[in-house]
Amino acid sequence: MSFTRRLALVPALAHALAALAPACPPFHMRTPDGFARLADPRPSYDYRALSAYGVAVAVRAVPNREQASLAFWSEAVDRRLQRGGVYRTAGAMDVRTERGQAGKSLRYTTGAPQNGGAYWVTVFVTRDWVYLVEAGGAASAFARAQPEVERAIRSYDGA
Repeated sequence: MSFTRRLALVPALAHALAALAPACPPFHMRTPDGFARLADPRPSYDYRALSAYGVAVAVRAVPNREQASLAFWSEAVDRRLQRGGVYRTAGAMDVRTERGQAGKSLRYTTGAPQNGGAYWVTVFVTRDWVYLVEAGGAASAFARAQPEVERAIRSYDGA
């Protein structure tokens, strides 16, 4: 299965909650240079952009009905991804957007080291919403796109 198809597979936690989401929540993220934004990313995403060489960047908004913290949601997402056995942790780091919003970037690898993929999910939390900024692709393609992906994540602005 191609990495972009795997990226489209929704972690059950986020998918179940996203299905209950009302209208698209307010957020903005700059489309990375060299990427094309999809006009209609639904039903799985609230935003999605693709590069010609196979890297995808997407945002999924999930209601934060529990009004849980960034620490809670980061741990929940990480546990869910690692439980499936497809994603191997490659690290985690605190991030801050250009507007000062704190987030947590969870980074993973998939497949064999010589031809596997990279997958990042950066978690941002507001009182009402959890935003999952996902990015992934074949490792070599992702390395090429990484500076633009990082700029896009820093440009994220959630209400």
